[in-house]
Amino acid sequence: MNIVSRLGVTRRVDMLIDRNHAIIELIDSYIQTHTKVDCILVDEVQFMMPSQIDELFWVAVERNIPVICYGLRTDFLLQSFPASERLLALAHTLEELKTICRCGKKAICNMRILDGTPIFS
Repeated sequence: MNIVSRLGVTRRVDMLIDRNHAIIELIDSYIQTHTKVDCILVDEVQFMMPSQIDELFWVAVERNIPVICYGLRTDFLLQSFPASERLLALAHTLEELKTICRCGKKAICNMRILDGTPIFS
């Protein structure tokens, strides 16, 4: 299985998880056919379910498997994503990846754009 970034970079992944998957079951299944799991990387974590964040926490604490998550805190209306809110409550450490706005200042939010036009509602 491969994922492709917006820049066209392709990488192989071991599994893709959707909102309906029980993460612990997937990891247990994966471990049965592989020697071990060294680390779990999650991108777009904001789209997960809060219960899946709880499962990732369990995996990190009880199974001693490092879990690294990347995602947004808020949507374009500055409303928090439920999964991001749960992750912020449980995370052992946080590291902000800074981005620069077109104006040259630190970007503090994202913008939704449709056909080149900013959307504000």
